[in-house]
Amino acid sequence: MSEDQDIADYLEGLPRHLTYAAIAEFCRRRFGKRAWSRAKIVRYWCATHSIKSGRKLRIGLDAEVRAFVDDRLGRLTLSEISTECVAAFGKERAPSRSGIHRYWMRSRNEK
Repeated sequence: MSEDQDIADYLEGLPRHLTYAAIAEFCRRRFGKRAWSRAKIVRYWCATHSIKSGRKLRIGLDAEVRAFVDDRLGRLTLSEISTECVAAFGKERAPSRSGIHRYWMRSRNEK
């Protein structure tokens, strides 16, 4: 097993709540001069683990509402989409105007 793989396996076994600085300190204690720097640990972690940002949007949880909004994005204003959602799904199920905007921005960034 290569030295880098040995360190990577060690990093995977550490608790997920640790900061990068703490991980670097544990790594230094375990591997001495072979240990990765904090910067290398950050690069490794970002390359091998997806980052989940925030919680799932309400639109993303309801496939019917999501399809309804997707069909109207780019053709109607956010206020018009919000009004149509309330008319089609009721106030409880319809996303807010700002929720539609957050969904639109996230979906643009993912493409």
